[in-house]
Amino acid sequence: MFKRVSLRLFLFLLLILLSLPAFAEPLPQHTHVEGYTAPVRTRIVLADAAGENTKDFSYTSAYAEGLSARVLFSFSAPEPLGDEDWNAVGHMLEDLLARATTDVSDTDGMAKSLLAAYEALTQKPSCTLTLLEVTAPYYEESTRGSRSAAVTKLQERLILLGYLAGEADGQYGKITAAAVEAVKKDLYTPPQPAEGKEPAGTPAPPTSPIDGIADLPLLIRLYSDEFPLIPRTLGKGSDKAAVTRLQNRLDALGCLPGNIDGDYGADTRRGVTIFQYYNGLEENGIADEATQRVLFSETAKSPDRPLMKKGDAGDTVWELQQRLILLGFMKGSPDGDYGNATHTAVKELQAYVQEIGVVKTPSSVTTAPPDIGEDEAEGSTAPAGDDTISQNGIADPILLDDFFGPGFPAVPAPKRHGDAGPDVKRIQRRLQSLEYLFVPPDGSYGNGTEEAVRTFQQRNGLSSDGVAGSETLSLLFSGNARPALKPYVLKVSTKDQRVYAYAPDAEENYTRLVRTMKCSTGAKGTPTPKGTYQASTGPGARWHYFKDFHCWAQYAFYIQGDIMFHSVLYGSRGGRVTSSSVRNLGRRASHGCVRLSVADAKWVYTNCPMHTKIIVY
Repeated sequence: MFKRVSLRLFLFLLLILLSLPAFAEPLPQHTHVEGYTAPVRTRIVLADAAGENTKDFSYTSAYAEGLSARVLFSFSAPEPLGDEDWNAVGHMLEDLLARATTDVSDTDGMAKSLLAAYEALTQKPSCTLTLLEVTAPYYEESTRGSRSAAVTKLQERLILLGYLAGEADGQYGKITAAAVEAVKKDLYTPPQPAEGKEPAGTPAPPTSPIDGIADLPLLIRLYSDEFPLIPRTLGKGSDKAAVTRLQNRLDALGCLPGNIDGDYGADTRRGVTIFQYYNGLEENGIADEATQRVLFSETAKSPDRPLMKKGDAGDTVWELQQRLILLGFMKGSPDGDYGNATHTAVKELQAYVQEIGVVKTPSSVTTAPPDIGEDEAEGSTAPAGDDTISQNGIADPILLDDFFGPGFPAVPAPKRHGDAGPDVKRIQRRLQSLEYLFVPPDGSYGNGTEEAVRTFQQRNGLSSDGVAGSETLSLLFSGNARPALKPYVLKVSTKDQRVYAYAPDAEENYTRLVRTMKCSTGAKGTPTPKGTYQASTGPGARWHYFKDFHCWAQYAFYIQGDIMFHSVLYGSRGGRVTSSSVRNLGRRASHGCVRLSVADAKWVYTNCPMHTKIIVY
């Protein structure tokens, strides 16, 4: 009797235990990491798994404070299911996880919420859900060759901490492995103290090999609030790995104007200052502990405008070029490519800013602070230098903020003949861009500048006195300034062996083809140089003698240097044309000049003034 009752009681208690909805248990840890909470698992057993027709579906889901949880669904089917049926179950679960509202404060709440959402489905699969398990926080170990969302998350963390440069692509390659190994070295390698000093700190005990494998002990530390490791104040001569990590993070935030080279030089000091400026820190260019704690955190702020330098391209470069042109620092048209012309224009802007002193600039610039050696770095309060700006052609965010800001002198003060300085140079460059001035800007308001201002005033309906007054300058440095208008633009096609003359249309664009002229450009060994020419173009001698070839031509019109338009050739001045030069029209036959018929050469000579734009292509 006692045995029968005991058996019944045992079966009854077993049934109660199996019917309990959930329980939480600590997962067994093969490695103990002091100071960190071990993952917790909640399991809800719903039915027995019968036979071989079972399948598990594992997902990584969001958990508290940016961590992840692993959600496991186990199913059992009464009969074998094909891949298509199991795939349908997987899609259903993905949709469930995306839509379900889960309490992420603990694994028990998350498991119950997911189960309730599953039970509420109107159409459930033919298989039976036997187990729902939630583990959190969950760290998915990764190694070379892994490719997953967990790898992407790992890479994002490594980028934030400065161990990895570039974008997170979810592929665990050699670069990611090297970054993981660098983290382990920082965690487990004792720091080398300076001579006569105690070690700066004690490393964590090695809980995993120093290799490129993202194992559980590393991941627990990497995702903890105790990370990142903050090196002591960095300066010239500091450990290259620590400086590289600093540079990686500055570069990711758009603050580093130079290269990632592990050297704490002027560019790195400048990058630190830019970061400090946008994060409300003391602008001293020193990577002290306070700066690094903000830098290696999720609260670190990027500049409002992206740093731009040679090789960049896009809308922001186009916007910069447009303003540089409009305000007289660059000539030409914006193309969105940060090339040599843009680099030079930004250097001109930096020189202008330095000379007139209108822009607040990073402290760590031209006059560099004293080098901070590794022995002296910790606790250093070295001065950061003066308030000048480096003329390096790099458009850093602080410079851009001020250049586009309301405080920048978009329109310079009035100028007249005899004045000199950076504002005169801006006026000259703007006149150059609008094709009124064709000599290099020198900052001196002389006769040429005065004449160019007078021509601009005439063209734009202003009083023509040659003085750059307020009204003239307001129009000159605006989008409404009308460029100089020449009667024609000449285009030379070396392929077609034709010269095309275009006149302006109603909108003053050179689109009306008014004359097509057969020509002879340079032969293969003496080609006509290609490019756009205007500063040096204009009529020359009525008769031109070629002393090297002992021949003559009519109506010389210079393109550049000794390259010109001219007529077919003559054996003597006023004599007869050479038949071969006439026959060769339409072929490459000259020594670099562009030969035309006598009538066409006369037309160019008569109708095209100085500084007519000529395009050879």
